[in-house]
Amino acid sequence: MTVAIMSVAALTAHAQKTLLASLRQNVVFEGMPNPITVMIENCGCNDVVVTTDNGTIRRYDNCSYDYTPSRTGLSQVIVRKKGSKTSSNILLRVNPRPQPVASLAKLPGGGIRKSVLEIQLGLLAGWIDYDFKTTYKVEHFMITMLREGKIIFTRYNKGARFEEEVGRWIKAAKQGDGILFYDIEARGSDNSLIKLSPVEYRVNN
Repeated sequence: MTVAIMSVAALTAHAQKTLLASLRQNVVFEGMPNPITVMIENCGCNDVVVTTDNGTIRRYDNCSYDYTPSRTGLSQVIVRKKGSKTSSNILLRVNPRPQPVASLAKLPGGGIRKSVLEIQLGLLAGWIDYDFKTTYKVEHFMITMLREGKIIFTRYNKGARFEEEVGRWIKAAKQGDGILFYDIEARGSDNSLIKLSPVEYRVNN
């Protein structure tokens, strides 16, 4: 996975450098683990001490850490060598946690080809443009299908996977049909339960 160099700061009077890299430049997100890499020039990863004034930082592999900010705004990641009183303070911007979305085939609504729709097994929940360790699984949803402006099918579905009857109607959809998913709730890997915005699709050939 490619990382972008976000910040380089002088650690000592001898210009020893600290490097902090994240996936999104100098931006991290509140209330969820953001992967970062922290290194000090000519210093082993085991000899690097990383702390913060906003949230928690947990090391999980060599110079790799999960940073979970507790509030939005600015935060400092404080980096120093073990046994040293000199530290480098690196500023990060903490944005609000982005809202996950429901999707079929990684499409958050809009047109969907019938051939693509037919092979979908269920409704997904997550982020289209983000790569986070926190994942979500749909707990339940409502589905309504429309043809020529009239409701032809509606049902409550428990779980992310399409129940048998829902799956049959999905496969029987015709060009121009509308499919609306709503009252969607998803549970995160951190056990949080959230309500997702409705998503609507139009079947294309």
